[in-house]
Amino acid sequence: MGKALVIGDLAWDIKAYLNGYIAPGKNLLVKRLSMTPGGVAGNIAWYIKELGHEVEVAGIVGDDPLGEPLVNDLKTSGIGTGLIKFGRGQTGTFIVVVDGTGERTMIGERGINRELNVSRDIILGARPSWIHVSGYSLMNRSGPSLLREATAAAHELGVPLSVDLEGVSEKRKRMSLEGAYVFCNEGHCGESLREGARATIIKAGKRGCYLEALGTVEQFNAISVKPVDLTGAGDAFDAAFISALLYGQSEKEACRLANMVAGYKASKRGTRVKIPESIRSLFSKPLNHVH
Repeated sequence: MGKALVIGDLAWDIKAYLNGYIAPGKNLLVKRLSMTPGGVAGNIAWYIKELGHEVEVAGIVGDDPLGEPLVNDLKTSGIGTGLIKFGRGQTGTFIVVVDGTGERTMIGERGINRELNVSRDIILGARPSWIHVSGYSLMNRSGPSLLREATAAAHELGVPLSVDLEGVSEKRKRMSLEGAYVFCNEGHCGESLREGARATIIKAGKRGCYLEALGTVEQFNAISVKPVDLTGAGDAFDAAFISALLYGQSEKEACRLANMVAGYKASKRGTRVKIPESIRSLFSKPLNHVH
């Protein structure tokens, strides 16, 4: 076991379920409208905690009425919040509509998340066993600096660094991801964005995932589920992969476990769902005993 530091966006989700499909110009009546904590960093941290590890978030929220409750929710979940800043601006907020197939459509405003930057000294002070950086953070003006600081801290501490490329523009050609674990969605894994990576984990939905490492590519099949809500499934995947390696599992076992957690999440409504003990217990089993 170890402690993970997750760097990235925090936000509220205004979420609803739609019977049918979203179509331009159509009036839509939704069900189960709710406002729930979200944001990639918050979701990943929540799942890492759910899987039994200590975790801290480095992020930023606004000084509006939404900022403090978002931080308090993480704190109540047992997640470290000492590295979350309050800035003058709007807390990130997204509208999330889930259709009848479980697919989600998101419309939102990152708000104050665009101002996030985290220094090497702050990361070193947290003493993490793993550092994860959300790709959306790399879209910020300070994104290249944030990545350099996180990379330097990981090298100094001798701990793994992972980066998720979701949201990163294909125009950003000169990011150095040397030695990092790189997560990306199939079709959005530009070669120039992941050059030098320690391993690339390509999330492929119903086809599971692919592990690209040491010049080889291996596919790991998804579990068979009926999708109900895909919101947060990718975040749950990242968290499960990181958690598995923190427990000492191999990269291959981490892929299998990540598929399992992401599939279970996709089969349930809600962005953050409790993982049953039957799955959680697999993470700490001896190597090569996860099926």
